[in-house]
Amino acid sequence: MNLKDLFKRFSKEKKDKTDYIVFIKDARVNKFNEYALIEAKDELEAKEVFGKNIMVKDEDFLTNYVYDRAVNMALPSIFFRDDKGHFLDGHGQYRKGLKGDYIQESFDKNIEKFFKGNNTYIALYKEFYYNRNNTKVHFPDDMILHIFVNGEYCELQIESIERLNIFIE
Repeated sequence: MNLKDLFKRFSKEKKDKTDYIVFIKDARVNKFNEYALIEAKDELEAKEVFGKNIMVKDEDFLTNYVYDRAVNMALPSIFFRDDKGHFLDGHGQYRKGLKGDYIQESFDKNIEKFFKGNNTYIALYKEFYYNRNNTKVHFPDDMILHIFVNGEYCELQIESIERLNIFIE
């Protein structure tokens, strides 16, 4: 079945949801040009469905982003900053004038802000991050989904099939 036939098949039925094609734009992450066809009410729901069905099981995402403690490239990089930017400059050196207490307070506040006050997620993430000897911390799928939807792991391309169908016909 070619792409045109696939689009026609998905766009025939009128429903309260829309069919979306979703894929990761970053070639470093999406090495095999994988995509998903998802039925959702809007783009946010399509992103959540993609995250729930694909990303929470993706070893690269889990290993190199969720469970990585690197403050310059994984999830902690979101927390290792303030309103002036990242605490490390382009050479891996701390910005001038930063103090340890300020960095620690900002890091913790950013974790709380990211997890939107969900005390379970906040406590679990801090337990994981600060106890480097504890490798048994396991995040629940809904927490991993939250990290995917709100994090900076990759950029998704989400297009309605109906919209794309205009370009194919």
